Parts: sequence; C-alpha cells; structure tokens
Amino acid sequence: MTKSDVRSLRSWFTEYVKTFYSDDADIQAHIRLKEQHTARVCERMIELSCALRLDMEQTALAETVALFHDVGRFRQYARYRTFNDFRSEDHACLGVRILRETGVLSQLPQSEQQLVQKAVRYHNGRDIPDDSAEAVFLAKMIRDADKIDILAMITSEDELLRMLPSPEFGGMTQVSPGTVEFVLRGQVARFEHIRTAADQMLFRMSWLLDMNFAWTFQTVRRQEYLEKMAAQLPQNDSVRRVVEYLAEYRDQRAAETV
Repeated sequence: MTKSDVRSLRSWFTEYVKTFYSDDADIQAHIRLKEQHTARVCERMIELSCALRLDMEQTALAETVALFHDVGRFRQYARYRTFNDFRSEDHACLGVRILRETGVLSQLPQSEQQLVQKAVRYHNGRDIPDDSAEAVFLAKMIRDADKIDILAMITSEDELLRMLPSPEFGGMTQVSPGTVEFVLRGQVARFEHIRTAADQMLFRMSWLLDMNFAWTFQTVRRQEYLEKMAAQLPQNDSVRRVVEYLAEYRDQRAAETV
C-alpha cells in the first residue's frame, strides 16, 4: 500500500459518511461522533506504527484498518438508533459486509484486502481468533488504538467529547462482586455481567488486560486514564484492590521495550 492509496480511501470514507448526515439532530450527532472517533483512531494508529517502527507500506495498511474499523457504525445507527451490538447487530461483521458490498478495497491486492477485512472483523471481539501472524498483529494494533481513544472519551473534561455511562446501567454507587473477581483473576470483565454503571467502568478499566503494546500502556499511564476512571467509582476496598492490580500491571507492561 502507498500513501496515495490511503488518500483515495480517505476520500471515499468522507463521502460515504456524508450519505448518513441527517436533519435529525440525534442521528447527526451520533454519526459525527463516530466520524470524529475514526479520525482520532487513525491518528493513534499512526503514532503506534511509529512506535513499532513500521515501514511506510505497513503504516499505510494499519491506517486503512483504522479508517474502516467502525465503518459499520454509521449504517448501524441509521438503521437501529443504537450502537449497542446486542440490541442491533455486530458492527464489525456489518463493516466487513459494507467493505465487500461497496468494493472500496478493490484497488488493493487481494492479500491486503483480506488483512483489512480480518482486522476490522476482529477488532471488537473478546478474543482474536487463530490466524496469520500479520492478521493477528493488525488486529492487536487496532484494538489498542481504538481502546485508547475510547478511554480518552470516557475521561474527557469536554462535555461534547465525553462518553457518558449507559443510562440502562443506573448509577455509580455499587460494583458487582463478579466483575471484581474477573479482573483480579487477570481477565477482562464480561459485558454480560454488567449490572451498574460502576460495573461498566470497571469493565472498561479491565481493557488494560487486553492491551498489547508498550506504547499503549505508556499512553494510559501518561494520560492517567486509570486514575481518572477510578475517581468516578465508589471508594471501597474492592475498587481499591482492582485499581492497584491494574496499575501494577500497567506499569510492568509500560516498562517493556517494544
């Protein structure tokens, strides 16, 4: 892939997103939210590529994955009025279908088309399936870049950017023992076990256990995302144990050389 390929794909993406612009304020706000999220994830992906010392072709491929990782979100919200995959459909699968339906990747070699589609498909799953080393590597990259921007949104002081807790989960006053136990076992908390907004925050904090690169952990530490999320939770022994566990894990991984 070349920079010229990326520029062409960016132009296509811009025009594609515009087809979902709406006079409905709710739809427009959510479409723009994901459009801006995509732009930031592309920036994070380039930063990660630099940290990993990827060459220009590898960086272009990684940026393409970032550009299209949430391409399914726009049709998802326009059709279902939600970004909740459980209440609509898996946005990653939808994104892959859109890439295939539109033929937007047809200018690329077949091998690169497949890599982009696999990384998009794998970016939101609980685990990355067994696959080629290159497909798994790209999937790890986009999962990290995506999570970094979501953590930035969760902890932002800008009300226009900040991602608020889902209203169906109620308040921040209580954490469920099951969620705490999962994290303290070194596992990402399960979405299906979320009962409160505090559980949802712990779930997102536990994403640290699914991050892959030293750059990602260094970013989390530098931006104090863990501390900012913890400050929104009830201050009790269970929460303190989780925060201490995750902080130690973060610092260990941030000290790695790759």
